[in-house]
Formats: sequence, structure tokens, C-alpha cells
Amino acid sequence: MSFFFEETVFDIFTLEHFYPILLFAVVAVSSIYTANSRFTEKQKTQLGVLLAAITLAAVIIRMFIIGSLGDFSAKEELPLHLCRIIPFIAVWAMWKRNRFWLGILYFWIIVGTLNANITPDLQRGFPHFEYLIYFTIHSGLLVLPFYSIFVYKMDIRFRDFINAYLMINAFLLFTYFVNFVLGSNYMFTMHKPPVASLFDLLGPWPWYLFFGQFLVLALMLVAYLPFWIKRTFLTSN
Repeated sequence: MSFFFEETVFDIFTLEHFYPILLFAVVAVSSIYTANSRFTEKQKTQLGVLLAAITLAAVIIRMFIIGSLGDFSAKEELPLHLCRIIPFIAVWAMWKRNRFWLGILYFWIIVGTLNANITPDLQRGFPHFEYLIYFTIHSGLLVLPFYSIFVYKMDIRFRDFINAYLMINAFLLFTYFVNFVLGSNYMFTMHKPPVASLFDLLGPWPWYLFFGQFLVLALMLVAYLPFWIKRTFLTSN
């Protein structure tokens, strides 16, 4: 087990960074193909739940490991970062094929989790458990919106964009008050993450929170654009 606790250093933009992303891209493509070509509707749902459950298991295992090491802290380890709370919602949403939450999760995952894959908030490299769990969560989550679209045949609409934006701000407000009470930094409402990220382009605290609203809106619009183009120019033809 000491293999998973080696004090390695993560090197961004190397094969160590891109391999797990590629792995989960293969998982996404193979899952979608298999579900559409061989599975019944019930089996499609079961596979969707399994894909979400993998990310949830990673969140729970991480909390268990940190706790067993005696390093669990309410200031850092509660599942209140976006990518840690999504798996709890995703398992239920994939099981019920809940239209409201799947629409929200599409934007949360594409905009939030995609950034976490591009600029990982990660210090330990392979084979450290933090590395393995980080990419299982963040790259694994990226499988879910594509599975929902290509297997559940979900069409993203403008109301999903609105719902996602309102709910992320409600969650942001909630985590701000949690951070105020605990002295924590969930959702980075108190200070920027310790690694390079899009926050660095938005100025110091609290300005990056304000300008971040426009960045989130812009990225969400980009995520919505393919569906708007399809509905406007392709479906009508």
C-alpha cells in the first residue's frame, strides 16, 4: 500500500497529466457505443449510475484515507468543492434520469470540471492516491454529460443554462457562509487556489469573484452554443 503514498510531484502538461484524461475519454466513447448498440433502456440507466458511482466512490475513499491518516479537517475535506458535491447529485440524477439536474450538471461539469482537468489543483503525481483519486473524480465526471446526451438522448435547452447559473450562485453563496464560519476556502470564495488557473486572469480578491461571474456566463454560453446551432440551423432544415 505504500506504493500509493509515495511523495511524488505532479508535473502539469506532461504525459502524467494527459494519460488519465485520455483514459476516461476512451471510457466515455466505449460506454456510449456499448450502451447504444447492445443495452436495453434499463441497462443504459444502470451503466449511467455506475459511471457516476465511480466518481462518488472516489470522493468517499479520499475522505476515508485522509481520515485514517489523521489529517481530516472540516476546513479542507468536506465535499463542498463543486467537483466533490457533483458526484452525490450525479448518482441520483443518472438513476432517475432527472431532467432538471442533468441539465444543470451538464454546465457545471463542462465549465467547472473541464477547467479542473486543464489546470489541476494537484501537488502529488502518479502513483500517489491523491493523483489517482483526483483524476478519477474530475476526468470521470466529464464522461457523464456526454453519456446523458448520446445515450439518454438529452437535449440541452436555454432553461438548463439559466438553472445552472442560478444554482451555482446559490451554491457559491452557501459555501461563502460556510467558509466564513469555518475559516475554509471551499469554492475558492476566500482566496485563489494555490496553482495556476483562470482565477489568475481576474484580479485579486474579491474582484475575481465579481469578474468570474462574466467568465462563467461566457463559458456556459460556449457550452450551450452547439445545441443552439443544432436547434436553430440544423433541426429546422
